[in-house]
Amino acid sequence: MSYFNTPLTPQQEQGFQDWMGMQRKTQNIYPTDNGQDYDFRGAYLNNANSSSNGHWADEYKKPNEPTFSNQSNYASPLVNSGQWVGQLFVPNSKPQQHPLLQVLDRLLNQK
Repeated sequence: MSYFNTPLTPQQEQGFQDWMGMQRKTQNIYPTDNGQDYDFRGAYLNNANSSSNGHWADEYKKPNEPTFSNQSNYASPLVNSGQWVGQLFVPNSKPQQHPLLQVLDRLLNQK
């Protein structure tokens, strides 16, 4: 899901790599977390931080994150998302995928 990464200039990318190193040292980001389901570049660029319990804001969650919600920058009518009700995550009760995404998925997964 690299197409959900915020694009950075080479200078910003270097700053991002330094920031990621610091986040991993302070255990705000697990050393094995490669950002597959979270746009850490977007979080870096917008000076986002994890909360005291280590949770990162929903706004940079990618659609493959289990608690991808309507609060994400990537939420849209094309992508199935849940929502938070207080501290409870409620998945979308009508799992669906937009027909264009179904076609794209078939094209990308042809053998």
